[in-house]
Amino acid sequence: MANDINYIRRVSLNVGRVVSIANGVLQLGAPLLAGAPPSGMQVSPLMGFVDREGGGFFQEWSGLFVMDGEQGDRVIYHYPRLQAMQGSAEMAEALAGPLEKVKLAGAFRALPVKDANDGETVLCFRSYLPGAMRAV
Repeated sequence: MANDINYIRRVSLNVGRVVSIANGVLQLGAPLLAGAPPSGMQVSPLMGFVDREGGGFFQEWSGLFVMDGEQGDRVIYHYPRLQAMQGSAEMAEALAGPLEKVKLAGAFRALPVKDANDGETVLCFRSYLPGAMRAV
């Protein structure tokens, strides 16, 4: 799937406002969130779209972070709404020999949600899972 020319269009909400069409070329009002599309990529017309901030779009994410403890236990943090504070960046870090890993760095702002259980406004849900066979 990732080698499909329309992969980014199909898996993202890459929405742009067409301001003009000349000789079959679309001129957008602003750059696409995922960057310039590859040559030959297709578009899908929309009948309507609900937007915020009069034409701007705030991309939101959710995050699940798991921290392993020393005794097999885990702490889990779930952020239902995260807003990117800056563009993401990839950094290559060397491992042993010719191997390297790619590290994704990003900064996010946690946004509030209403907890369906009691109606309280929260930013994060935390859970603790004790390790197997561990005396509590």
